[in-house]
Amino acid sequence: MSDEQKLSEAMRSAMADVSPPADLVRAGLARGRRARRRARAAQTAGAALALSAVTFAGVNVLGGGPEQKSALSSRGTSSPEARRTGEQVSPAEMSRILQTMLPKGVRLIEVQGAPVPGVMMAKYDDGKGLAGVTMAIQRFPRNDPALRDYHDCPSPQVLPYNDCEATDWEGQGRLLVTKGFTRPQSNTGEKWWHAELTRRDGIQIRFDQVNAAESKSSAGVTRATPPLSPAQMTAIVTNPRWVEAAATLPAPERPSPGTGPKEFPGDRILAGLRRLLPKGAEITHPDVSDGYVSLILKDSRGGTSVGLNVQDFRRPDGKAEKQPSCAQRLSDQPDEATCVEETLPDGTMIWIEEQPAEVVASGVINRIVEVMYPNGRRVVARAANGLSPKSGPQTRDTPALSLEQIKRIVTDPTWRR
Repeated sequence: MSDEQKLSEAMRSAMADVSPPADLVRAGLARGRRARRRARAAQTAGAALALSAVTFAGVNVLGGGPEQKSALSSRGTSSPEARRTGEQVSPAEMSRILQTMLPKGVRLIEVQGAPVPGVMMAKYDDGKGLAGVTMAIQRFPRNDPALRDYHDCPSPQVLPYNDCEATDWEGQGRLLVTKGFTRPQSNTGEKWWHAELTRRDGIQIRFDQVNAAESKSSAGVTRATPPLSPAQMTAIVTNPRWVEAAATLPAPERPSPGTGPKEFPGDRILAGLRRLLPKGAEITHPDVSDGYVSLILKDSRGGTSVGLNVQDFRRPDGKAEKQPSCAQRLSDQPDEATCVEETLPDGTMIWIEEQPAEVVASGVINRIVEVMYPNGRRVVARAANGLSPKSGPQTRDTPALSLEQIKRIVTDPTWRR
């Protein structure tokens, strides 16, 4: 497994309440989406923050107000330790670099690394309440198409947030600054703020902070907000010292061409889905990629998160790849989950499911219908009464689409062409 894969896997396993919808293999929705788009959503949701939860109970942060902005803009050169030939920048060295960008009097303590290089986590006490901080630097191949996935704010159905701004940064790359919560489906008051610079040369620099002694702290929050403002976070991730540090990391490898399923063009999925959704409802936040589209459907009762997968799953003999049975799909679901399986005369298989979100306490319900045609064309649609179908927050009592309406969407002739 590559370092990038390890990073993505660690993030997905750690971010139980923050990450995008799980693969939903049993329900069939997310399976087959490009791995880079799943990783992108998780990384945008706070890659380093999640890794901190893997390494120790949580991350902790720094202090400083707007008057300290000049201190955060320090632009020195990294120490010889970070420039030794063949030696990767260490968490200790990353801590020392970050310390030069912080207001006087702050301390970074309990510095730790992660399963992959280029990640530093620490606890910080500025006398105003503990908080958490994480720095992460990563290298992609220059001009890697995957970098385009970091250019815009993620859709709220993938990552619920209060505020997100995406801007070009001095011709060098794309800057994202996001304010959200570690548990968006519940009102714990624990806030997660994130800044991320994705440079055109393939270097990505991320900074995360929370307003608690540790991420998802059982002790509650320690201060009203994370200590650093968006401007201060921006000053950190755009500091050129991280570019020098990133140069010590292993050169990125270009991924080999994928051998996964053939995916239906994303623009055609969106156009077809718009036509098939109920008239009069507002469609917002479309997130489009080949093989998968998600959006928010709004009516007078609130928003419904809708997702649609259209792909070809053929075995080498040209027949459809076998899918899990209802018994398999229900094996790890709560008792209230349901699944009905239908077989049409031509061999087409249909699975109709209703199940609570992975975070059951969120009150989110997922209605899912999957169709597998004999030639391997697979169509899956999902509707949830929350922004995130995995964890919420809940936006209405039930999804706006019934199971019968979802079934009509996935069995429409549009997807057979």
